[in-house]
Amino acid sequence: MTERLCCHIGVVRDDSFPGDDAHPLWAEIDALGERTISSDAPLGSFYFWIELPAERAIRSQRLSICLDHLTRARNAFPDAGWEVRIEEWDGVTLTLRPIVWCGGEFRDEFS
Repeated sequence: MTERLCCHIGVVRDDSFPGDDAHPLWAEIDALGERTISSDAPLGSFYFWIELPAERAIRSQRLSICLDHLTRARNAFPDAGWEVRIEEWDGVTLTLRPIVWCGGEFRDEFS
């Protein structure tokens, strides 16, 4: 099975995203390290994903670090629409598992 953490950030207008590369939103996303950014996201959207390791212990640690960075990113840019989820692919079925925003942080309710 393969898993990836996916994040979609949406705004009303494309120019609503922070223009400064030093903005905490971009700093936290950069801190996530290796990620794939979608080049075909519609205007007003930023979409990326991070492949998660297959080994459970490493996966859990990596996911925790990623969710910490995404929490700080959302707190830095709270007016955007945020959708964060895990996509699990077993070769036949794609399962989408939402990551919830609760108590001021992103949480994986299934870990």
